[in-house]
This record gives sequence, C-alpha cells and structure tokens, in this order.
Amino acid sequence: MNGSIDNIETNNLLNENTLSYVRTFNKKHSLNAVAGMTLQKISTYRHGFTSTQVPNEALGMSGLDEGIVATAPNERSKNALMSFLGRVNYTFNSGTCSPYPSGRTVPPNSHRATNGRHSLQGHSHGASAMRNS
Repeated sequence: MNGSIDNIETNNLLNENTLSYVRTFNKKHSLNAVAGMTLQKISTYRHGFTSTQVPNEALGMSGLDEGIVATAPNERSKNALMSFLGRVNYTFNSGTCSPYPSGRTVPPNSHRATNGRHSLQGHSHGASAMRNS
C-alpha cells in the first residue's frame, strides 16, 4: 500500500491606493488628476511526503509514517509587485460651449482654438517592478 499527503498554503496580499484631485480655476480652466500605487505580495509554502509499502492500511493517513518515505517535498516561493499609475485631464473654457459643438474642432496639440473650446487629455502612464525570491 502507498500513500501521500500534501499541504499548500498561499497568502495573497493586495494594497491599492489612489488619490484624486479636481479643481476649476477662473471658471475657464478645469483640472482633473488621479495618481495611484499598488503593492502585491504572494507567498506559497508547500510541504508533505509520500510513503510506499505502508504495512497497515486500516490506520489510513495516520499510518503513513510506518511506510518507507519516498519523497518529502518542501518548497517556498515569494513574489512581489509594485505599480504606479497616473492620469491628468485639462479642459479650457468647457462651460461656454454647447454639448453639440459646431464648426471645426481643434486637435489637443494645436495652440489656437477655433470654436471657443480647447481640451487636452493626458495619457495614463504606469511603471511596475516584479521581484521573485
């Protein structure tokens, strides 16, 4: 008779933090910003053993120590991840336009406004680092 027992413990810790900022200046300039950071750590621990030639099957799991230990895995692993994120939106003169603009619209990289509205939206940027041990 052969038998084995295997225990695996996994811990997954996650922490996410964000900060938002919304402000209007002089009724023409609107700024909306978000910044954030995330941390994650995953730990795994595995242990157990396998027995062969267990003499007394009636003992079940309690009798595994009476056999010949074939393998005894013992493993640990840890992973960590840290990320940063951010976004900035800027709008100029948004309160003076109809929700249905007419005429030409101005690309965000242009410096002249033709319809009284100029908007610049930033792109999300992120960075992350992962560590294995």
